[in-house]
Amino acid sequence: MPGRRVFAVRDAATKDERRLLIAADGTFAVDLAPGAWDVHGDGGLFLGPVLGRIEVPERGLQRDLTYTGHRLVFTIGSCGRLQNAAAVAQQLWLRGPGVSTNAEGPFASPAGEYVQWLVAQPGSYQLEAGSATLAGGDHGRLAVEVAATARVHRQTLFVQ
Repeated sequence: MPGRRVFAVRDAATKDERRLLIAADGTFAVDLAPGAWDVHGDGGLFLGPVLGRIEVPERGLQRDLTYTGHRLVFTIGSCGRLQNAAAVAQQLWLRGPGVSTNAEGPFASPAGEYVQWLVAQPGSYQLEAGSATLAGGDHGRLAVEVAATARVHRQTLFVQ
């Protein structure tokens, strides 16, 4: 999944904690001692929620980390009075259950540039556009419903 982000891994027994830097292309590498390591979302100065556990055997482990939450992807259909997708991304903010954060991106795709958020749980969210206006929204806010069954929520965003 594209987008640079930071996770933390914490040894369940010793509480040894390390930062896990995810590159923009979604790859990462970290050396961990054998044992159980909890993977936490980025919580700034504090540990974020536990996203999963990695069991590292004596002989080592190489595997992908699967995110069990939801990914919100908004393709930018128009930038309105803002100059480009980067300017749109700077204006966007998502608020909802356990989330209050700005957009990741923009990223390029065959369908156009998009921004994204990762959220841990389904529910009702508000996409806020700062000084911009969102088509279909109310005073710069757009309601977003994330279903429990949808791991990826896709929507096209039109900035006026």
